[in-house]
Amino acid sequence: MKKSINIILPISLLLLILHVSCVKSRVMPQPNIYFKPTKLSDVKIYYIEPDGAYIKIDVAEANGATLSSMKNVEYYLRKEASKIGGDAVIILKHDRPVRGITYSGIVYRKKYLRGIVIRWKNKNN
Repeated sequence: MKKSINIILPISLLLLILHVSCVKSRVMPQPNIYFKPTKLSDVKIYYIEPDGAYIKIDVAEANGATLSSMKNVEYYLRKEASKIGGDAVIILKHDRPVRGITYSGIVYRKKYLRGIVIRWKNKNN
């Protein structure tokens, strides 16, 4: 019995850590809009509307769990934008770490970003 507890406890802790540090992201697909993917390192995040002419491609969002950092949430948002050819994401909504308690009494901190994926009309921006 003691041996099985010694194995179960570390595995349970590992699964808990993985769950509270994960980030989920997605884009809301738009019909008939397709651009070649862009390099992830070229995708920028803006918290205010940038200067320059652009077209709106899509809306993307990313959710981070308790142990994920906002930088990690931004990374996954940029990753989704790069897949659909975005040059940048203008953040529409951001919830900095919010604390809450679940029905089981577990305290969590959620991080959330939602933004418009854009593509520059003039690629010099």
